[in-house]
Amino acid sequence: MVRVRKGLAGELDALHHRMLRMMEASLQHQGRTASRSSWCPPADLYETDDEVIVRIEVAGVDAASLDITLEDTLLRVAGERPASVAPPGCTALHQMEIDYGPFERLFTVPAGLDGDAARARLEGGFLEIHLPKAAPSAGCGG
Repeated sequence: MVRVRKGLAGELDALHHRMLRMMEASLQHQGRTASRSSWCPPADLYETDDEVIVRIEVAGVDAASLDITLEDTLLRVAGERPASVAPPGCTALHQMEIDYGPFERLFTVPAGLDGDAARARLEGGFLEIHLPKAAPSAGCGG
């Protein structure tokens, strides 16, 4: 079972993270820096009547390395896939397409989600995060 924790940072911290990601992406594109995030796993984000679901392809990532935080409408998922080791007897690597190292993904999710009831599961190389919609508050009865 993967834990989802509510973020302790405020809106300025979330904005700071977004700006850093934009700057890193821009500089990486120009070949000027090596980002802390060395790869970007593909993800799907969709909504049902009851919840928002984020599904991320993270084969080879250990659940213990995952850090999932929800702060208002910003969902942050970070983790690390350990570097590959050449198998015994390997004399040459001819092709290396699988990315390794740390990653971080930021998602903007709809407002009104119940972060305390969020749950996540890592299975078959996919991390699935379920973010239930908050129950509507009861109005004045009559």
